[in-house]
Amino acid sequence: MMKKTNNNNAKPETPESKVQLIVDAELERNEAFQPWWSAMARPLEELLGFVPSVRDTRSGRSAARQTRIALVVIGVLVMALGQRPLWIVVGLTLMLLALVVPLDELKKRGWLGHVRGLRASQTRRVRSAASLVFDGRRIELREGTTMVRRVLVNRGTHEVELRRRGALVCLGILAPSRRKREAIWICASNARIDADTLAELDASEVDLPVHVASADWEQIYAALSPPARTLGP
Repeated sequence: MMKKTNNNNAKPETPESKVQLIVDAELERNEAFQPWWSAMARPLEELLGFVPSVRDTRSGRSAARQTRIALVVIGVLVMALGQRPLWIVVGLTLMLLALVVPLDELKKRGWLGHVRGLRASQTRRVRSAASLVFDGRRIELREGTTMVRRVLVNRGTHEVELRRRGALVCLGILAPSRRKREAIWICASNARIDADTLAELDASEVDLPVHVASADWEQIYAALSPPARTLGP
């Protein structure tokens, strides 16, 4: 929702600074998080580290055959001597291990790499409450009391662009440097503007898209006086 407030305490530098347009918005950004399976990575890595491995050489293949034969023999002896369900399960487990143990050394390294990859943090897109403030001289993106970004618009050095981001229409206020970390991209759905002719906004061009209601987007669009375009009915 957009509000107009009079700032009577601050001494205005220009007539425009007497009035502020304050817009409730949502700031979209990447957030790092640890997936639930990352807790299993460390035990799996340690367990895999105990699994014997051999090199793909003549001596290595010979050692692998001997190890598998030994596992099968031990499994049969455990089942024969134990004669209880628990020992039978242990014997069968040893015999099944003979199908995969020992591992090829290169394969073991690959598996260890995959397991370590499970511990890496991942990113997801989240939204947080923010606000846009426009006083005629600058437009600011704020998150609580923190100013995240600011672009001066009263010096004629900024640029205004209209783009399409999927089903959203985005208004970009670009600083003279045109760096994406200094730009403010304001997006809304159902804005009364013909978006069919707009170019698509590439993900590499924007890092912190700001989402506002369509009515607020149209008021910001009009307040910034971008190049003339016709709003729909």
